[in-house]
Amino acid sequence: YKREATNHATRSERSNGSTMKPLLVYAPAIELGTLSPGSVLPDVPLRLNPSAPGNVWPNNYDSRFHGLVTARFALQQSYNVPAVKAYVDILPQNPIKFVEKMGISSLTPADYSNRSAAIGGIEDGVTVEENTNAYSTFANKGKFIDAYMIEKIEDKNGNVIYQHEVKPVDVFSPQTAYLTLDMMRDVMNRGTAAAVNSRLKFKSDWAGKTGTAQDFKDSWLVATNPNVTFGVWTGYDTPKSLKTSSLPSYSNRTNYLWADLLNAAYDVAPELVDPSESFKMPGGI
Repeated sequence: YKREATNHATRSERSNGSTMKPLLVYAPAIELGTLSPGSVLPDVPLRLNPSAPGNVWPNNYDSRFHGLVTARFALQQSYNVPAVKAYVDILPQNPIKFVEKMGISSLTPADYSNRSAAIGGIEDGVTVEENTNAYSTFANKGKFIDAYMIEKIEDKNGNVIYQHEVKPVDVFSPQTAYLTLDMMRDVMNRGTAAAVNSRLKFKSDWAGKTGTAQDFKDSWLVATNPNVTFGVWTGYDTPKSLKTSSLPSYSNRTNYLWADLLNAAYDVAPELVDPSESFKMPGGI
């Protein structure tokens, strides 16, 4: 504590990488009517950087292109090119307004026009608390409910002197929220977060997204089930690459940590962490 007193959960802002894609790209595009999970997007060399129009940008993490893919598969595999293309298509409609409604408080004026924001490239980043908080919107049927730590305060006689009031904010329709959840189920079941399935001691209806910042400096997994939303970030106090040849991949380390911490929570409160119900599809889909 004497050396480093930063609360990395609530105060440290870092790039949220591809965990931004459901928040800023896919859910807003579904809400605005330009996309559905089955929509076909190009994962081909594009030149989408207005400041360097002659250069191919963006690139995928594996430095390959995969042709025409559905939005669902692009999110499952965390391809960058389709996400940025989908974001460029809705940029005139100011999709970052959805992120604002979900409690991301560190946005700068440049973030509103920066195309790399679609893949987590905002100037200041987000906190673990904010990123996890935002994902709860999908489980709450499209309503953002701000996180809080104190439910109520009573005096010694039992009189309530403070009671927290929940104030839901409408962000997405229930249909958009569910479709985004259903896409993120694929991430957990057969995509970039599938490694958690062999580590969790229980089965639940999880929907989530992994994320990696530029130069591998930050690694994320945020996921929700009908009861709880849980987010993990790994990185260094002074940002540097998480890649190493002597350990499992940085992404698997993050995934394993997420699963191990949830297992510990399950040991304490299994009914809270592992609800019996699944996400329910609303009408209108």
